[in-house]
Amino acid sequence: MAPELMSMLLPLHYFYAKEDRQLPPVTLVDGEAVPEPEKSLLVHQRDMTSTLRKFHGAAITLEVCAAETSDDYLMRMVILRREDTRAPVEFGAIGVRLDKFEG
Repeated sequence: MAPELMSMLLPLHYFYAKEDRQLPPVTLVDGEAVPEPEKSLLVHQRDMTSTLRKFHGAAITLEVCAAETSDDYLMRMVILRREDTRAPVEFGAIGVRLDKFEG
């Protein structure tokens, strides 16, 4: 896997590796090549939860599947669900550098 792609997938790869699972095949796609409505949902710099809330017209809840923390890093694997139907609308993992926050 290319280093750039591995860097983007690191939090997800971390949780999969903990369960001795392989990541599914992944292909990078240029944002301009993504069709609508997926483009408006995925190619932006906005908060994902509020973007999904607006698109689905429903409140979105967060289900944490796994989380790991250290002194300077937080990683979570989550499912975002519609609150009304509990239908999943996004699955993903994120890493947050805590040293970038004040306080």
